Amino acid sequence: MSHFQKVSIDDLQTGMFVEAVVKQTGNLKITSQGTIKSKSVISWLKDKGILEVVVDVSKCVRLKADSFINLANSGSRLCESVPDTTAPAGNVDFKIEIKRASALYKNAKNIQKRLFNAIDKGLDYDLYATSKIVAAVSASLDRNANALLCMTQMREKGGYHYEHSVNCGVLMAAFAKAMGFEEAIVNELTLAGLLHDIGMVKIPAKIINKPGKLTAAEIKVMQQHVKVSVALLAPFQEVNETVLNTIRSHHERLDGTGYPLGISGDKISLYSRMLAIVDTYDAMISERPYKKPILAANALKLLLKYSESKYDRELVCKFIKCIGVYPIGSLVKLKSEKIAVITDLNNDMVFRPKVTAFYSTRSNHFLAKRTIDLGLHHSEEISEPTSARSYRIDYVRFFEEQLQAV
Repeated sequence: MSHFQKVSIDDLQTGMFVEAVVKQTGNLKITSQGTIKSKSVISWLKDKGILEVVVDVSKCVRLKADSFINLANSGSRLCESVPDTTAPAGNVDFKIEIKRASALYKNAKNIQKRLFNAIDKGLDYDLYATSKIVAAVSASLDRNANALLCMTQMREKGGYHYEHSVNCGVLMAAFAKAMGFEEAIVNELTLAGLLHDIGMVKIPAKIINKPGKLTAAEIKVMQQHVKVSVALLAPFQEVNETVLNTIRSHHERLDGTGYPLGISGDKISLYSRMLAIVDTYDAMISERPYKKPILAANALKLLLKYSESKYDRELVCKFIKCIGVYPIGSLVKLKSEKIAVITDLNNDMVFRPKVTAFYSTRSNHFLAKRTIDLGLHHSEEISEPTSARSYRIDYVRFFEEQLQAV
């Protein structure tokens, strides 16, 4: 493969070495070659009407580990930075690991966005970059699982499918580790979580984003995404039968009311039952055009209710034990009228986790962060689960600016 590849301006990344401009709407002349060192340079090129450039892949700056993904019909592989997976495992402080976890999470969403977009546009694609997310997720969870689990609560406008795929990958990895599975199985289930809904890109947007109730015909079309996912993934060596079978049955339900086959009971594999729980939970706490998000703690209560017929109750209980009755990263209101984020679990006291209080509802302003172990401080307790939206808190921004500060 040639080192020189055409790259659209939308796919240009910092660290890439630009050789020349090959398509533009203006008349900008670039007389020298060089590495893109900041996003502001990319913005400047866009403003000048640059549409496509030639990149020397061999000169791309590789920040830590590399991963790639096919994005264009030219077969170009674009440099993509993946957070370091070589840091020591075990008992890494939350404040340290959350920095790595945040970078990993953002990068993973970007990789998945590129993959989904490539498939949507009918371009060549591969799963190399997505498979690299698997190792990075596993390493982060081994260092401090709370950090990456916290990231799955960060909700941003738009891009639901990329965010959902990453969340399900992370949650499946954590779930599988909590179940005591060997590393190979953990990796397979992580990949299944990352790729389970890839067929959604072939479902018409007017159906996926319809604000009202779907018709019977529209439901039938939407349900085809499972078979489409399997068809899209089957040719790749990274996707073995365990991954395919897990994806194939993740919308089946124990009472036979699921799809695409309507199988029931023991005919649904253990791994598919796990993915069904993870997929439903993350969908519940996500905002969609046709529904508002449900609080994480309330979503778990609903899963328990539905486990009377549709989900494996034992697995639901194990999943709740894994992420917490009040899930890691979710918000709660304390009796003292402070808002706090769940940062760690007390396994012997599931209703008294460790939290970081940061906002006063009495005075409606941010407070100096205070970490409270509710298992030790019995004068404080959780009043109810809540959301940033309820108090108009820009939680994503606050999280990035404050909770990550050492």
